[in-house]
Amino acid sequence: MSKYIEKIESLVLPVIPLRGMVAFPNIPINFELSRDISIKACNVALDSDMYVLLLAQRDPAVDDPTAADLFKTGCISKIRHTLKTPDGTLRVIAEGVCRGVISSVFESDGYLTAQVMSKIMTSEHSSSDIRAEALIREAGEVLRKMAEYMPSDGPDLNIAVKTVKSPGMFADLIASGDINVCFRCLYPQFFIRSVCSCCHFQILFFKGIKRFLFRTGQRLDPPGKFGQDV
Repeated sequence: MSKYIEKIESLVLPVIPLRGMVAFPNIPINFELSRDISIKACNVALDSDMYVLLLAQRDPAVDDPTAADLFKTGCISKIRHTLKTPDGTLRVIAEGVCRGVISSVFESDGYLTAQVMSKIMTSEHSSSDIRAEALIREAGEVLRKMAEYMPSDGPDLNIAVKTVKSPGMFADLIASGDINVCFRCLYPQFFIRSVCSCCHFQILFFKGIKRFLFRTGQRLDPPGKFGQDV
């Protein structure tokens, strides 16, 4: 079995509220900021170590969010690039680092700041961890077959197969909706709340395959019984 090690650290970070999207670890995300509360938080990060906490809003329609309007779990991210447009909008490219759970949120100088517990989960896969290896291997074969029927998504699917090495990371990639519309998750906030596991991966992957079959009318025959315990 895999041995999981959780590292927890307390941090104080500026908060950027996200509307209609959820950030995940190890996955790039781009968005535009137009609200003062978000732009100020971004500028504070740029003047410091580039790290921010990206928290999804419970209701995207809220223009001036407070702590009550934000989910408790988000993604500690590092800002990679920013561009200010002529209309004052700030375009941001960031990359998720790890999950973060807020213990308190307060407002100062026109932006939100959070006391957050960073949660980094690492796994040590032993040679006996057959289940995780089987999940990744079988998922890779299915994705390669899907790429044959969806040429426009083929490169992204093949990159996912080659780069993702654990079920948890694969689950984050699927939940983020970053690889294919068929795998777009309707409730990504559910999966950011806890470190994704083999179980999460199986749930998301099966739903993605089901949507693919519905959209294309194709038949996929993964080897054996996909996701079975071995």
